[in-house]
Amino acid sequence: MAEKQKLEEQLLSPDYLESNEWKLIKKVEDYAKDRLNTVAHGFDHTERVFQNSLIIGLTEHADLLTLLTAALLHDVGRDIEIAIGADHADASAHEAKDFLKSVNFPVAKIKRVFEAIHGHRSSREGKHAFLESRILSDADKIDSLGAIGIARVFTFGGKINRDVQDTIVYFKKRLDKVMMQLHTDRAKRMAEERYNYCVSYLKRIEEETANIK
Repeated sequence: MAEKQKLEEQLLSPDYLESNEWKLIKKVEDYAKDRLNTVAHGFDHTERVFQNSLIIGLTEHADLLTLLTAALLHDVGRDIEIAIGADHADASAHEAKDFLKSVNFPVAKIKRVFEAIHGHRSSREGKHAFLESRILSDADKIDSLGAIGIARVFTFGGKINRDVQDTIVYFKKRLDKVMMQLHTDRAKRMAEERYNYCVSYLKRIEEETANIK
């Protein structure tokens, strides 16, 4: 209970970053808003990943400037992936690095931002050298669970012309995989209720379609 109260107080206070760090975050946020407009991975998704990252980062005593910057920029290369098939984590990491250099972001932290973004994709599990990389991976995965996760998976399925049944099959396979890939205890606690909601949702779908051949 004391831990929860302390976290709530920290979230309400801007003191977890210095004023000059907030100025950098604002520049990063403005850039991300201009770059993020893809279905299921737009700025609304980034805002939720930012919030998840903040909650986990405060608990895990992460470098918040590095972590929150990576959260804001982790999907800026999505349009490149759509256009030419490039890996969005690679594209986002390189774009982030170039942008951060242009706004005089602390040089010593740029590598950590790059590594966090580069490693956040599910296919790169086990390649998280830094705490901030593990947290970003967790924060991103949490947004694939719960009611919002269900909405996103069907939205994205429609975008790539995947029908409802195929999306359900994909979601079932991904659900347990996501839970097994979480790193931090805080993320696991945050994900549990969302996971259970998804399981209940899938059970309801099975009940509604049980007699359909």
